[in-house]
Amino acid sequence: MTDKEVSVFVESPKIGHYFEEVGKGLDNDKKLMRLAINYILTDFIGILKKEDRNLETSMEMVSAKNFATLVKMIGKGELSSRGGKDLLAILYSKFGEQNIDPVKIANEQGLIQKSDEGEIKKIVEEIIKTNLSVVDDYKKGKMVALQFLVGQGMKATKGSANPEVLKKIIIETIGA
Repeated sequence: MTDKEVSVFVESPKIGHYFEEVGKGLDNDKKLMRLAINYILTDFIGILKKEDRNLETSMEMVSAKNFATLVKMIGKGELSSRGGKDLLAILYSKFGEQNIDPVKIANEQGLIQKSDEGEIKKIVEEIIKTNLSVVDDYKKGKMVALQFLVGQGMKATKGSANPEVLKKIIIETIGA
């Protein structure tokens, strides 16, 4: 944790307590704790400030349990960073509702990343067929071409494909 992050948690006991409660649901996993810090200090506080909410009294608008679930989903690759931000905003908007299930909401909203290699392979094959000159550029060593193809895959899946899986399948399919 950086000095700046520590100072936020110390200067604002409510934020510090919220982080501790979220951390209890993350089993002291350092990677997940880092994600939680980032999402609390950047995204969640950003939402509260945008809504002109008092940070000291509004931290529980997303339960620590649901926030920890969201962080775990990002850590497992089930949600992209963008999907995590979107789910956080949805959870925030549902404040006061009972039995909020972040996993169910993410599924209903189409936020879960697709990692099914068979499904992604079909999309990749179509992208390769329609971008043969870009494929040739990649085979000639132009790495920007690979990023373009990944971008096309993300566009085709409306951002729901896991970009690492997508990249891996593109490389395997091209065979370069």
